[in-house]
Amino acid sequence: MELSTTRGQSMGPSNRLVQLMRQHPLLFYFVIAFGLTWAYELLVFGVLHIPFSSSVLWPLLLTLIGPTLAAFLMTAVTQGRAGIMLLLRRYVLWRVGIPWYLVVLLGVPALLLLPALVQPGALSAFRLPGLSFLPTYLFAYLLNLVFGGPLGEEPGWRGFALPRLEQRSGPLVGTLLLGVLWGLWHLPVFLLVPGYSGDGTGFVGILIPFVAFVILVMAYAVIFTWVFNQTRGSILLAILLHASINTVQDMLPSLLPSLKGTPLFGLSTLLVWIVVAVLLIAATR
Repeated sequence: MELSTTRGQSMGPSNRLVQLMRQHPLLFYFVIAFGLTWAYELLVFGVLHIPFSSSVLWPLLLTLIGPTLAAFLMTAVTQGRAGIMLLLRRYVLWRVGIPWYLVVLLGVPALLLLPALVQPGALSAFRLPGLSFLPTYLFAYLLNLVFGGPLGEEPGWRGFALPRLEQRSGPLVGTLLLGVLWGLWHLPVFLLVPGYSGDGTGFVGILIPFVAFVILVMAYAVIFTWVFNQTRGSILLAILLHASINTVQDMLPSLLPSLKGTPLFGLSTLLVWIVVAVLLIAATR
């Protein structure tokens, strides 16, 4: 009897933690997602000073998997094996209609190109893509798909967090809240990686680009929610959408090299996506 009592007492804290995680899945999800990523980035970029470079892929890859790891852990805790299988099935939810693939693969690149083409002198600086552009774009898309964040983020942000935030706060508030958290999740690289996303030095030099980035990500989040909800919660489409955004942003300088990093281009990009987000909110209510 004493052995049984002792064993029950030793299991008590673990059971209480599991119960807390089940009662507050969103809180623990974000704590785990942020904790894993921020601790790793602090070690790699802040302590070891490993360069943030596409030529060194393993540090980049590990910075991006926190949201997905947290999603699988919390799904296992809250829903067990059945929840894990459901999450995995949404990875291959591909029968969503051809128009949604066109939106994700062609519509988003067109919207990202629009702010560049309206800049003064943009048309004269525009370089017509050569024959090698398409295979180069497809290769870049594949690299972004695997190493650029979609696989490591979307199963978490959209697969786990978004449905629960929508259920708790409604689609609009839930989406905007997720957008803020999604943006804040990137904070360590702004602080630890010089020049990340065009930021400068000092408090103001980092703060202004970071605030603009969070606002941009909130606008992105509206588009992601629209696609996600209209495709019955397809994680696959969210992954493809994320890869499209990253790839076009990487490839755009090759088409318009004179606009790379200019403040006017960054501002116009931000305004275009805010307008798109507002129009979507108004249209879908």
